[in-house]
Amino acid sequence: MPAKDNREIRRKQDAGPGRTTETASPENSEQTEIAARLQEGPIVFFDGVCNICNHSVNTLLKLDRKGRLRYASLQGPLASHLFGPLQGDPDSVKLTVPNENQGRPQEQSFDSRGNRDNVATYEGYDAFVKIAGLLYPLLRPLAFFVALPPFRYMGSALYKWIARRRYRWFGKREFCDISNLKFKDRFLD
Repeated sequence: MPAKDNREIRRKQDAGPGRTTETASPENSEQTEIAARLQEGPIVFFDGVCNICNHSVNTLLKLDRKGRLRYASLQGPLASHLFGPLQGDPDSVKLTVPNENQGRPQEQSFDSRGNRDNVATYEGYDAFVKIAGLLYPLLRPLAFFVALPPFRYMGSALYKWIARRRYRWFGKREFCDISNLKFKDRFLD
């Protein structure tokens, strides 16, 4: 089968002689579905087995009265497709935010790892700062100050220090738990 941009394309003979049509393979339709999900709004990727991470997500669900954020586990299939297979324990929360005015999802392209080129990804401390700005727009000017080198360095160091010790201090679950079914529609996997 011929390959086009690392996607397998099957060719079917049309009714007329010498005419062919292309149909997208299942891999291509999966990428289109992921592209559509990414364009729907910000997605918070969190460690689904970490107790403090799950508690943080439950807190965000309560604070996000307008339902702006959606959630997916870093151990889930969506995160695996976007960020690659998980090696060991995840060390940071990730946030994907669609860039504005980039066209319809099916017109967008994927890079070599399947990541969208029109989606910004934030990790760790930077993700928390961005989440605060998304939930409370009045905090956005404050984000400028906490992004300055001394504050960002201290915030990142504190985040990493807690992240390395989170299982020891707060424990670990066997699986990702959605304890409040009221918010089930905000979880992608």
